[in-house]
Amino acid sequence: MVNMLHCPVKEITIMTKQLMILLVCLLSMQTVGLRAQVSGGNTTLNLQDMRGLGEVFNISQREEGNRFGLDFRSSGVDGSPFLFEETHKAKLIMKTGDTLAQVVDANLDFEEDEVYVGMESGEGGFITAASLRQVIFTEPDYQAVYVSLADPYVRQDREMTYRFYELLYEGDYQLLKYNRRKLIKSNKNTSYSATGGLNDKYVEEEDYYFCKTGERCEKVRLRGKDIVKILEDWGESTAGLTKADERARTEVELVNLVGKLRK
Repeated sequence: MVNMLHCPVKEITIMTKQLMILLVCLLSMQTVGLRAQVSGGNTTLNLQDMRGLGEVFNISQREEGNRFGLDFRSSGVDGSPFLFEETHKAKLIMKTGDTLAQVVDANLDFEEDEVYVGMESGEGGFITAASLRQVIFTEPDYQAVYVSLADPYVRQDREMTYRFYELLYEGDYQLLKYNRRKLIKSNKNTSYSATGGLNDKYVEEEDYYFCKTGERCEKVRLRGKDIVKILEDWGESTAGLTKADERARTEVELVNLVGKLRK
């Protein structure tokens, strides 16, 4: 009987060499992108996966004062949905916990819940908040941490939408700030306009949230007594807080108040 599984040694050697060549070719294929440092090696974030502005910008076409030739203002609209008028240096931490190896140029889009990412090579694009854990701005004149959180955690009974919140304090409790950009339409057919002009206008609004880290959040005003009331409703301790803390009415005073709290 002929053994159908039998192959000559010479054929096995040829097949083995072909497989090795194919493996080497696959390993040598690399995609241009941002490299993220992970345990045991590097992983690549492919800029082609980003929505929006395309993968490569012509560096020679950059406008003065804007490193990527991008205008973060909206044409024919006063104001902008972006955090800055130009990019700032930042570190990105992905939802997986991987940290991008290099500092990038970044800007937050509060309307689309995305971060614009650009590199000195001219590559750039947008990453959704759902793909990120933190955006850490590192320039001396602006240092802040923005966290990507799902609405069911911060704002109850909402759909699974991720948004960027500025992390003002984090410990046993968190204090978050949401920088909303609200677009007000102008009625150009009348002499009266809600925007005070002929153009549509982005209005900046700030919402604050007090959270028991990892458990629940409540919207608060810049009032210390609001946080004290929430703690009492949650059955949490208010030990260490003073009447002066209850009278807190500024962002700095609220940060100091939350910093005193322990579970």
